[in-house]
Amino acid sequence: MSLLAHPTAPTPKSHRGCWIAAAIVAGVLCVTGIGAAVAVYAMATSKRGKTIIGAFTEGADEVQRAQSAAGTPELRAAGCENALVLHMEKFMEIASALDEDAGPPMKPHVELMIACTVEGSRAPTCDALAKVYVDAVGVSGPAFMVQISPAHGSTICMETYAGSGVRRTSLARPPRAGAAASASAP
Repeated sequence: MSLLAHPTAPTPKSHRGCWIAAAIVAGVLCVTGIGAAVAVYAMATSKRGKTIIGAFTEGADEVQRAQSAAGTPELRAAGCENALVLHMEKFMEIASALDEDAGPPMKPHVELMIACTVEGSRAPTCDALAKVYVDAVGVSGPAFMVQISPAHGSTICMETYAGSGVRRTSLARPPRAGAAASASAP
């Protein structure tokens, strides 16, 4: 009698090795997750951790307020992809809270910073945005700074203005030749 005449059923494969490997991986992930959770909890409940979390939360709240501040719709209509009106003193306080060795926050040179991010090659000028801002909020506001930057790249212009919109100083070096043409385009 030949072996081929009586076929035998194949022996089922055992997947025990796969299950052991999966159990080991799951155990390592659990231990890593528990360790990370303990580390995050320890950091978040420490005095320094609470300070950092509080500063970041406060900073995020300030940025949200800056996105919807008076004048931002007009700045976006004038060519800013993103427009913020930041209260500089508040940001100085937040930055000071993050530095344990810092003394009291410095007094900023201007009360407000108008930050404009532009896309593409055509950008408004700082003077044009200053006029748009003053026309939107009125001429009796505090001194402010205008900064225009592309989403990726160097600052196009940075100028300070009196509350009336009259330019006080230029804070940034002139843009490169290619950026200068686009910055001065209407």
